[in-house]
Amino acid sequence: MYFFTWMEGLNWKPNDKIKRIFLGLLGSVAITLLGLFLLRLMTALAIEQIPFDRFIQNETWGNYSFGLWITLTLVIFFHVFYFYNKFQKEKIKEQKVIAGTASAKFDALKNQLDPHFLFNSLNVLTSLIEENPTGALNFTTGLSKVYRYVLEQKNKDLVPVDEELEFAKTYMSLLKMRFEDSIVFEIPEKA
Repeated sequence: MYFFTWMEGLNWKPNDKIKRIFLGLLGSVAITLLGLFLLRLMTALAIEQIPFDRFIQNETWGNYSFGLWITLTLVIFFHVFYFYNKFQKEKIKEQKVIAGTASAKFDALKNQLDPHFLFNSLNVLTSLIEENPTGALNFTTGLSKVYRYVLEQKNKDLVPVDEELEFAKTYMSLLKMRFEDSIVFEIPEKA
């Protein structure tokens, strides 16, 4: 496990996946062979009391094959697990960036539209005061409702659909007063 922790600390580039797998396999095989050799050597010398030169003469690759297969299986499992976890973390990180960017764009757009909408609304109100004082009063009431709603909902993530529909009706009535008969809309009474 220390070997995998050490490998994790290296600065890998995104294109180094094959290199990482190759070094992981090679390093694991080398560590396994060295560990098995030392264990077999200590067992032969200390427990079985076989001389070192005779131990070396009797050593074959077959003595290490089972340990190597287990090591390769575990290393492949660890790499699959590692790359899957890394892929999932990168997906989550990417989604957070996308969500943050979208939220920032939405806030920037909302802040850009508010002054523009207010300027146009004040121009409409100015012309209505002279032409239609009753319409100007209705427009002022609708404009105050729209701005009150925007200020109340500005920091909320979710708003009930019925409230949004009521806001849309008020907003569309302002647009209808501004553009007169040029705009036609239908909004359902309830969601």
